[in-house]
Amino acid sequence: MSLKEKITHFLDTASRSKLMVYACVLGLIGRDYTRQFSVDELAAAAGLSPSRFHAAFKDVFGVSPI
Repeated sequence: MSLKEKITHFLDTASRSKLMVYACVLGLIGRDYTRQFSVDELAAAAGLSPSRFHAAFKDVFGVSPI
């Protein structure tokens, strides 16, 4: 897949929706970046179950949230 295709894919509706969810989570972390957050707290901020948050986070960022 070319870079252009990857960017287009990232900007599709589903990806933008994921980005909005994680913007909320990243905003929470950014407001209090010295604090350690639990996966449960971050999942709640994203409106997801902890297991779904873990899977989705890894899918978006390529690493585990823990």
